[in-house]
Amino acid sequence: MDEHSNDLDPREARGEIASHLKGSLRTLSTLRDEVRVVIHLASLEARKRWAALSAQLDRTEHEAKQRADDVAARAVDEAIVALDAFRRAIVEAREKRSAAKKRPS
Repeated sequence: MDEHSNDLDPREARGEIASHLKGSLRTLSTLRDEVRVVIHLASLEARKRWAALSAQLDRTEHEAKQRADDVAARAVDEAIVALDAFRRAIVEAREKRSAAKKRPS
């Protein structure tokens, strides 16, 4: 026996390499499919979280608009009260001035 008698026949080596390559390709295909599933699930989770966040943002925006409307309404009411008080003060000042002019000196 010579020292290379344990060597594989080139055809057998080619067959083993092809077999390992096919196994590796199956493993890659399986990993690819698993990654697709993970990405899909992550995408679903992201959409679910976005939906919840979007709903919260909508509620917050609605509440902010409602509060802004309430504040604006109060500001208008207070401006009307202040304007009425100012008008009364002007009328009173005119009446006092008119009365003072009518008094004999």
